[in-house]
Amino acid sequence: MQGFDRLLDTCRTLGIGVELGQGAMRVPETILGTPLDGDLARLLATHDGCRLRLGGWRFTLYPVGTDEGLVYQNEGLRRLSNDYLEPYPFSELVVFAQKGLQATYFATVPKLANSSGRHPVILVDTHEDPWALPIASSVDGTFTLLARYLDFAIGRSGPEGPAEYDLPFDVPQLLVEDGPLRSLVQSGALDPFVRGDSVVQEWVRQTFDSGR
Repeated sequence: MQGFDRLLDTCRTLGIGVELGQGAMRVPETILGTPLDGDLARLLATHDGCRLRLGGWRFTLYPVGTDEGLVYQNEGLRRLSNDYLEPYPFSELVVFAQKGLQATYFATVPKLANSSGRHPVILVDTHEDPWALPIASSVDGTFTLLARYLDFAIGRSGPEGPAEYDLPFDVPQLLVEDGPLRSLVQSGALDPFVRGDSVVQEWVRQTFDSGR
């Protein structure tokens, strides 16, 4: 996976701590009955989980072979579905990673798989004012985005960069360079998964809707 390899190279260059799990003994085809992205499955077969850390910034790729891994995290979020004013379709997603120590998660959307079987990815925040928005056209695209974000943030503010520049709201220019993601958003395919107040909705519109 080129994006994942690029992310690891970026982390090592920038001095970001990397913890890689060993390959999973078994990777299921589904998580709680929802299809697992093929690229994600192959990655977990090689590295069952990954943690990146720089100061207070964290990224965690959930393992499949532990009691508090992929299944546990998805079960928990599906229980939260009805906490939203409009129940959120967590059962249609597979949450596979977490941003920082926050309740902010990367999730694939299997029903929107492309012709190569790759699932687009959204970022879901489950805090008091929950929101969700498109983040990448594929799992590997998510890793490419993270690598570019770290280069951007740390290049401008040093090790404190991730605290100064929020992903995604402070770096919309990085998201729109993902052409397949932009096309998905402009087509309306991801509309059922987008949530948020007027500020979030306007950010999504301004970021992606040119030419819609």
